[in-house]
Amino acid sequence: MTSLDKMLQQWRIRKVAPFIQPGSRLLDIGCHHGELLLHVKTQVTSGIGIDPLCENRWLTPVIQLKQGWFPQALDTEQQESFDIIAALAVIEHIPEQELPVFFQNCFLFLRPGGLLICTIPHPGVDHILHVLKALGWARGMSAEEHHGYEVKHTIPLAQTAGMQLVQHSRFQLGLNNLFLFQRPGS
Repeated sequence: MTSLDKMLQQWRIRKVAPFIQPGSRLLDIGCHHGELLLHVKTQVTSGIGIDPLCENRWLTPVIQLKQGWFPQALDTEQQESFDIIAALAVIEHIPEQELPVFFQNCFLFLRPGGLLICTIPHPGVDHILHVLKALGWARGMSAEEHHGYEVKHTIPLAQTAGMQLVQHSRFQLGLNNLFLFQRPGS
C-alpha cells in the first residue's frame, strides 16, 4: 500500500466507524489486514474479518481474521449472526451475477435490526486509479478486479434481498458512496 492508499482507506474507516455501536458483533468482509476491526476494537464485543489475502490469526482476544471468501469462511453450521456487516470497497470487486447472492447472504448473517455498511466508489474512480497507479502514487488494492459497477444498482439489490435503506451519502469529493442498510426486525 502506498501512502495515498492508506489515506483513502483510513478516510473510509473514519466515515464508517461512527455507525459501529458499542457492544456490536462486527463482520468485516474484505478486511485486508483488519484495519477497520483494529480501529473499533474497543467498541465491539467480537469481530471477524474475512479476506482472501489475509492470514488466519487472532488480532486481539475478540478479533479474528479468516482467510477466504464470504460466506464460506464462516462456520455456517453455527449460522453466526452479526449486528453489523461492513463491506468497504468490496462491492465493485464482486462479479455482477454474484451480487444478488452476496446481498442475500448479508441478510442471512445479520441479526434482525442489524446494519450492512458499504462503501462503493463511483465507476469513474477506476480511470483516476489507473492514472495514480501509472504514476506510482497508488496501488489501488486489487483495482484490476473492478468491473465498472454502477452504484445505482445497490439499493435495488439490497431491497430485493430484504433490507431497507437507512442512509446514502457521498464522500471523498463525491467519488465514494456510503450506504447503510438495515435488516428489518428488532
